[in-house]
Amino acid sequence: GSNTADETSTHQSRGGDIVWAIESEPTTLNPQLNGGAAAKHILRGLFDSYLFQNGAGEFEPWLATGYTLSQDGKVLTLTLREDVTFSNGEAFDADAVVANFDQLTSDGYGNSGQAGISSLESYRAVNESTVEFTLSQPDTLFLDYLSGLSSAPIAPDSLGNDQLESGGTEIYGTGPFVLENWNQGQEIAFTKRADYAWAPEELATESRQAYLDSVTYRILSENSTRTGALSSNQVDIISGLPALDVSLFDG
Repeated sequence: GSNTADETSTHQSRGGDIVWAIESEPTTLNPQLNGGAAAKHILRGLFDSYLFQNGAGEFEPWLATGYTLSQDGKVLTLTLREDVTFSNGEAFDADAVVANFDQLTSDGYGNSGQAGISSLESYRAVNESTVEFTLSQPDTLFLDYLSGLSSAPIAPDSLGNDQLESGGTEIYGTGPFVLENWNQGQEIAFTKRADYAWAPEELATESRQAYLDSVTYRILSENSTRTGALSSNQVDIISGLPALDVSLFDG
């Protein structure tokens, strides 16, 4: 009835499934290798960062509980949350962070993050929940790097997987959704992760979990196909709406 529409506009509803038509498929679902802006909102469902940048441009904790910088700006110490797991059940700890940086700094592994880690000289696990990074010079780009997708941690077991370059259902992150299925050229299906509980406070829902039960991205490269799918309620959201088609939709 008409009441439902009023209620949902004032109270965020929980659960439900959304189908989102996108223009182009990400080249890879490995966040460390995909710097594309269009892929970001998709990858954020699967992967978290150590820090995030708030509206004022300050760096705040996410998978990390905080960081300290030495007086000369060359040693950054990152402390980690101790309640985080990857979606395959592996623990997120200092060893997992070191394993990821071993991969990120290995020869020939993409170049998406090279700007951010060009001044990284060494790193080590101090204990289970502390990692120390030593830089050749003070570098604000490194904090930026730690708050972006290029450094988003992947489960250590996934780092040796043959899907690592392409990203796929065997590449596990710590994000609020799990990749259920990737039918290339057609759709990418996410389902909610029931035990997710570490969203940054100012970005989080009360329960810290995702609102939705699932998000399915359908790849429809033709503008007219996406517009038609939205008009006929086959999808809930579309990206890349041509300016000429805006008038087809009210509100």
